[in-house]
Amino acid sequence: MDQKSHRCADFKWKDVDAGGKLMAFGSYRLGVHSSGADIDTVIIAPRHITRINFFSSFKQILMNDPNVKDLEAVENAFVPIITTTYSGIELDVLFARLKKPTIPRNIDLSDDSLFVNLDEASIRSLNGIRVAEQLLVPNRDTFCQSLRAIKLWAKNHGVYSNAMGFFGGITWAILVARTCQLYPNAAPSKIIQKVFLVFSTWNWPSPVILKHFDCVDSKLANLNKLVWDSRINSSISFDANSDSCIPGT
Repeated sequence: MDQKSHRCADFKWKDVDAGGKLMAFGSYRLGVHSSGADIDTVIIAPRHITRINFFSSFKQILMNDPNVKDLEAVENAFVPIITTTYSGIELDVLFARLKKPTIPRNIDLSDDSLFVNLDEASIRSLNGIRVAEQLLVPNRDTFCQSLRAIKLWAKNHGVYSNAMGFFGGITWAILVARTCQLYPNAAPSKIIQKVFLVFSTWNWPSPVILKHFDCVDSKLANLNKLVWDSRINSSISFDANSDSCIPGT
C-alpha cells in the first residue's frame, strides 16, 4: 500500500510516509471464519489516492503478481470491489479514501469526524469494520460459538448468500448479537434456539437495532439518508437489519 501511495502522490520529495492500511472485517475480524472461506478486507487510503487509482494502477499491480489468480473488478457495484485469490486465499477488497494526508497505523474508525464529507462508497466500505467493532454483546465467546453454529446451519441448508437473496454473514451476526443482548446469561445452545424463536416471530420490516445513535453533529446529519428507515422505505427490503454504523443512525 505504501508503494502505491508513493507512486500516486504528486510530491516533489521521495521519502514520504503517506501511510495506507489494509484491514479485515466480516467473519474473519469477528473470529468466526471457516476453513476455505474468503476474507473481507478494505484498503484505507489517504486523500491523494483515488478510486480510479484503485481500479487502474493498483489493479494492474495485482495482475502482475504471480500469486494473484481469478481477479475480477466490479466498479459499479453498490459497494465497489475487487475479488481475487492470493496464494490460494480468496479475498474481497474494498476501497475507502479518507480526507487525510496520511493514514496512521493506529487509526480509530470509531471517530465520527472521519466521515464528514466522505463519499458514499467509502462510507459503505468502512461500515463493515465499524460493525465488527461495535457489535455490543454481553459475552463474546457465547456470541462467537453461537454465530459459528448458525452460519454452519445456514450453509448446510443453502440459505447463506446475500447474492442469492438470503442472509449473509453480517446479517446473521446482527441477529445473533441481538439475541445475545436479549438473553445475556444464556448458553450458546440456548442462544441458537432463541435466534429462530425471536426472528420467526419478528415484526418485519421493523429493523433489528443493536445500538441507538443520536446525531448531534450537523455536519453528519446528511448521512442519515444512507440508513434504511422502515417508515420511509417499507416497500424496499425485507432484510431490515441495522448493519449500519454510520454516525447518526
